[in-house]
Amino acid sequence: MSTSSESAIEILDTWLNTPFRSPCPASDSKPWPPEIDSFLDNSIPEMSKIGPNFPTTESDTCAICCLTKTREFTPIEVMPGGSMKILRETPTSAIVRFKAGSVEPAHHHTFGHDLVVLKGSKRVWNLSKKDIMIWVLVISCLRRLGMCIE
Repeated sequence: MSTSSESAIEILDTWLNTPFRSPCPASDSKPWPPEIDSFLDNSIPEMSKIGPNFPTTESDTCAICCLTKTREFTPIEVMPGGSMKILRETPTSAIVRFKAGSVEPAHHHTFGHDLVVLKGSKRVWNLSKKDIMIWVLVISCLRRLGMCIE
């Protein structure tokens, strides 16, 4: 599967031009429920509090690398080769690492989340749409709602 350059540019432009609080097409573009609206109101100030006690150096150029550099990652039993560090419990915010060849068990998402690849690549089989997506170095994508990953 490949996306033409023109389509990729159009997709990226649409994503970049979507307002942060834009209604989600997966929920019929209805307004956000109060609990989500409250989360969005508080998310920017909360994100700025993540990792303020960790010193950085001039060589630290990647914000996510800086967040993970001094943290201890815990192995994930159901994903051999996977480890994670939970940054916040509610709503959950975590950084997950995978060794080459690691496999996530099949699972279903009822929410979207960001995926950033810092090294190597990540391949995802979307069973709902019967396609394969491959994310490569430093590409951030919002996973679609209702997506099943195997």
